[in-house]
Amino acid sequence: MFKVYLAGSIQCEREEFCRGWRKEIIERFEDYEYIEFLNPIEGKDLSAEYDPKVIFKTDIDCINESDLIVVEMAYEDYHYIGSSIEIYHAWRKNIPVIIWGSAHKDHYFLRYLSEWRVKNKERAIDMIFEKYHDWCQVYRELIQKED
Repeated sequence: MFKVYLAGSIQCEREEFCRGWRKEIIERFEDYEYIEFLNPIEGKDLSAEYDPKVIFKTDIDCINESDLIVVEMAYEDYHYIGSSIEIYHAWRKNIPVIIWGSAHKDHYFLRYLSEWRVKNKERAIDMIFEKYHDWCQVYRELIQKED
């Protein structure tokens, strides 16, 4: 299974956007049986207060089991502190990161820690397709070797 973690802004005042882009990406891949998306806001009330330790541990665990991280950075007025920590953790684990959006686009650390920086969600979706198909080819080759 190819797992993609969907990181980005999580704020109740933009809840429709936060949920919407993740939902759109997941739906674009619904016909692909070997890809799974890990959505940190699924089933959560974004206006509720959660235990920070539980949220941090859950998100880090999801990153640890991912093959790719996709990070939304579309709002220039948003801090993206959690997303930046997730990017750094993925980098430490050699998990590739795609960032989409223009927020903090010139920040040296984010430029260094991410594999790809793209302008919009549509290009990020294209990149997921590319990475997923690369993974499927390697996966098929491994299965053929086992047969």
